[in-house]
Amino acid sequence: MAVDTKHKEFNKWEKHWNKATDIYEGDDAMKAKSYTYLPKLSGQSNDEYLAYLNRGVFYNASARTVDGLTGAIMRKDPVIEVPTQMEDFLYNCTASGYYIVDVIVEIVKSILKYGRCGLLADFSSGIEMAPYFSIYSPENIINWKTRLIDGGQKLSLLVLRETDDVENEADQFASEEKEILKVLYLDESGKLVLNQYERVTSAEKAEDVWNKVANERGETDIFPSVKGNRLEYIPFSFFGAVVNSVQPSKPPLLDLFDLNLYHWKLTADYAHGLHYCALPTLYLLGFDNKTKIAIGPGRAIISENPDAKVGMLEFTGQGLSPIEAALESIETRMAILGARLLEEQKADAEAFATVKLRSSGDSATLSSVVGSTESGLEKALGYVAEWMGLSSDDISVTLNRDFEASKLSPQEITALLQAYQSGSISRYTFLYNLAQGERLPKDDTIEDEMDRIDLDKANVIMPEEPEEDEEPEEDEEPEEDEEPEEDEGESTP
Repeated sequence: MAVDTKHKEFNKWEKHWNKATDIYEGDDAMKAKSYTYLPKLSGQSNDEYLAYLNRGVFYNASARTVDGLTGAIMRKDPVIEVPTQMEDFLYNCTASGYYIVDVIVEIVKSILKYGRCGLLADFSSGIEMAPYFSIYSPENIINWKTRLIDGGQKLSLLVLRETDDVENEADQFASEEKEILKVLYLDESGKLVLNQYERVTSAEKAEDVWNKVANERGETDIFPSVKGNRLEYIPFSFFGAVVNSVQPSKPPLLDLFDLNLYHWKLTADYAHGLHYCALPTLYLLGFDNKTKIAIGPGRAIISENPDAKVGMLEFTGQGLSPIEAALESIETRMAILGARLLEEQKADAEAFATVKLRSSGDSATLSSVVGSTESGLEKALGYVAEWMGLSSDDISVTLNRDFEASKLSPQEITALLQAYQSGSISRYTFLYNLAQGERLPKDDTIEDEMDRIDLDKANVIMPEEPEEDEEPEEDEEPEEDEEPEEDEGESTP
């Protein structure tokens, strides 16, 4: 089989991923693939279809939903704990210099759009160097295999698609896009091997072929190693909407995308109908075709035919009302489908097998997306920790699960303060409620606030009392029973 062979599950879901990409990109992308998403009406010429296409405006509820749900997760900063030696890595963890929070945003968006994403702990031609992450959308994870190793299913083959801009030899100001396939697999001994293939045009076969590319040392088979030891795994983390599986699952917003596409078709029909019905049209009956007719103020239409008629055709029926009602109904349903992801997951414990049965995407919630992102990122950071000779036990990723902002009202704060002042609740409980109601500084914990309160009390400056034998200031008046002092050499008058 060719190196660019696609997994059967890839072929099954690719059209849905492409649809999600186009819908998210919006009006221009939808119109660029016009015939795919908006078929011609019966009998339309090409010019008529182009006018029909351009009258409609794509209502992108899907993109707003994806961005809104991502914002709900990221409205509070993630808490990421790594060994001290890895902290610098978090601020520059991709080849493009992404901060780890930027990586999380990309992962969350990909899960919401496609139900799938991948993160490779990358390396360069097997040379030991500082690792970095590479993010792959599902359209670029084209093939994979697993096999039983050490009593469990382990990823044994992975084919990733990449693109690179290369300089055009004939024009220094132009560039060409080059497609590359990165193949990672475990050999018979269970050791990792890396190959890279480049698409080139073969003059002999008159078609494109894939050639294996050598690295800077002329090697086509790369053997990635850490501290002289070859890797025995593919350092890739899959992300899913419910569970992080090698197999794709239904995107959590697929139903929303389908509704949005139906809304687009109805919008085009509605705009098309308005174009033909909204403007009144003059009609004349019983006039000679050679008669010149002028309309407007100061004009009269005269005929010698007693049966002649003049009038205006106007749209007065209810022909477009059903489309209007359908558009409003779809917009409501799209809002409901987006809001479904905010529902809480079941609190009762479930077996792993049960979770897998639910992983169709219908059961995906924003909480499950958060959980998948946390576990997948911890796994990826664990690879980096191992390569740096550190323990992965100290790695944890915690994302926000409080998706809706709910600040305490002034009345609620007053009630809490009264309860605290009366001794009905402790200071900790009072501060806890302020924190939950987002009334404490953004990055502060309850303990931080308690320490700050104690520090403020310790630093209160009390006014100093004057000492008993302190002389009054010059401008002070003498006491009543105090005699004024006599100057030497002068008599008292």
